Order: sequence, then C-alpha cells, then structure tokens
Amino acid sequence: FPSHDTIYNIEAYFYQEELREREIIPREADFLKYGHVVYEIEKLNRPQIVFGQINREVMIKAVCRVARESQFKVLDGIPAVG
Repeated sequence: FPSHDTIYNIEAYFYQEELREREIIPREADFLKYGHVVYEIEKLNRPQIVFGQINREVMIKAVCRVARESQFKVLDGIPAVG
C-alpha cells in the first residue's frame, strides 16, 4: 500500500490539433483531472518528432504531479483555482 507521502506523477499527451480545435492552451501550473485525482502540470514540452517529420509537431507532453487539495476547489466536477 502507498503511504500518505507517496507522490504520484503522470505524463499526459495532448494532440496539438485537438487542442487547437477546442481552443485550449495548456500551461504550467494548470490543473487536470484524471479519474478522481487532480494533477498539476509541472512541465510542458514537445516530444521527439514523429516519423522524422521535422515540420509537423503532433503532440504536447505534460509532466504532472498530484495537486494538494488546498490548491484548488472542484466546481461541477471541474478543478478551479481559488
């Protein structure tokens, strides 16, 4: 069993085109919810080029860690700061 001090990290991958279509711009310190756990984005980057296509960025990688409950409120199932 994990202890209370266990820190869970995830890597989330977002497709660039889908983000553009939904007009979403992920930023460091944003929150995302996966299952019943809320994570904070610590770092964003673009992984290596897919299939050697240098002019085609396909996805954004977000490195996230579990957020403390004191950092956000959940309104209608969506994390909100404040």
